[in-house]
Amino acid sequence: MAGSDAAKTLIDSALTDSDKSTTSYDAWYAYVTTGALAGLQRRVAKGGFTAGNGQLLLNRVFASTPASGVDFELHARLGAITQ
Repeated sequence: MAGSDAAKTLIDSALTDSDKSTTSYDAWYAYVTTGALAGLQRRVAKGGFTAGNGQLLLNRVFASTPASGVDFELHARLGAITQ
């Protein structure tokens, strides 16, 4: 990965799925749960998913490149509740 792209990329091979498109995780949030970046979150960039290897390109960089093996959670944005 060139330049700062490494500092805004998370990869999880469990996400690989040939039926998913690059927009499958648009506007989802990645929340890092382990390592030096634990507690930080970033939004998945528009068209930022690569189905072949489970790579997520995030909307902005972390202070440092996420370590290999770091754990993270993905959360979809919840819709507004109307009553």
